[in-house]
Amino acid sequence: MIVAPHPDDETISSTGIIQKAVQDGDEVRVVIVTNGDGFSDIFDDTILARLRKGSHGVETGYKRQQESIHGLHSLGLRRTDITFLGYPDSGVGKMWFENWSKPYYSIHTKAYSSPFDNSYSLGASHTGESLSNDIASILSIYHPTIIITPSYYDFHPDHRGCTNFVVSEIEKLRKNNVKWVDQVKIYYYLVHYGQLRWPRPWGYRPFEPLAPPPGLSTMNLEWFHFPLSEKMVEIKKEAMDQYSSQIKIMRDYMYAFVRNEELFGIHYWNDTLMLDPSSDFISKEFLKGSDFVSMIVSRSPDQVKFKLVASPKGIPGIISYRMRIVYYERKQNGNITETRDQLKLEPRKNSTFSGTEIETTLSTKAYPDLFAIYVTVESYPRFSSLLIDKIPWSFFRLK
Repeated sequence: MIVAPHPDDETISSTGIIQKAVQDGDEVRVVIVTNGDGFSDIFDDTILARLRKGSHGVETGYKRQQESIHGLHSLGLRRTDITFLGYPDSGVGKMWFENWSKPYYSIHTKAYSSPFDNSYSLGASHTGESLSNDIASILSIYHPTIIITPSYYDFHPDHRGCTNFVVSEIEKLRKNNVKWVDQVKIYYYLVHYGQLRWPRPWGYRPFEPLAPPPGLSTMNLEWFHFPLSEKMVEIKKEAMDQYSSQIKIMRDYMYAFVRNEELFGIHYWNDTLMLDPSSDFISKEFLKGSDFVSMIVSRSPDQVKFKLVASPKGIPGIISYRMRIVYYERKQNGNITETRDQLKLEPRKNSTFSGTEIETTLSTKAYPDLFAIYVTVESYPRFSSLLIDKIPWSFFRLK
């Protein structure tokens, strides 16, 4: 099962694996979460995008669907192997947290629910709850043994958001002792990363190695390369050419992924440590304490403790820190509930600041059946909403 935030991510990331699976007679399911309906506004400011008619975004979405259908057909897949969920482009990250239950408004389609007539759930509300239910439904139908989903280090909020939903649903099934989940392997692919957009060099260079970005080479994940034969590279190039709307604007960037190997990461979510790359944004060099290095999570009775380490680089700055957290409880009847909360980390109020370290402790008395958390921490300049850095959303199984 390949999870694509937008039409084209499935071909950018996983063409070789799809070709190999088709050759071996394995079942392949491609799940495309949004229709990329905001792509035509990529170089427009928000005001201009808001002035467009909703029909413009819907037409763009259908066009990009056809590009994926044609691209995947060249790899040997049928239309029936593709599931379009129809959620809003640029809204998946919001739906994971802010719009979990309150519908997200798409400025591209002018809608709070899916306007597409081929969405998995027709008229699906633009909420995280709705997307969560769709992912859960698809997993329960197909029982994938391999899931390929975006990296939690990807810069694009839609990409990170998709993986949050996938990991969350898998972990809920695992907690409910659904046996097929024990065999699932999850591989993570990277598309958007870095100040100058990895991978470099751009352009069609099929024999260039595809190495992880330098900032991610020492993170707590394992990388592996999936090799493509010369013929498979030719087929990937043919498939990539089907995405005419993207090639027209981002040709060299798209072709940078047509290599004789594809790159995937493996991460195991039962760790207590999450590492974050340093110096991946220029702004971090100037604001001391804004650049995260790591987060350690531990549990004691009725508490979860967090220890954050920031880089000492830069000049002293006034930084605000915000933690967002999802609490998972399994009730006695087997139902699993999710509760979302956020707080500002402040010295002498709820946190201890010492040098480059921040420690905070959260009471879990309100969550007596707690078994896991999903958490991120973000840094901002004080009196500004401009995001500087964030520790990737990280799933922790609590003992």
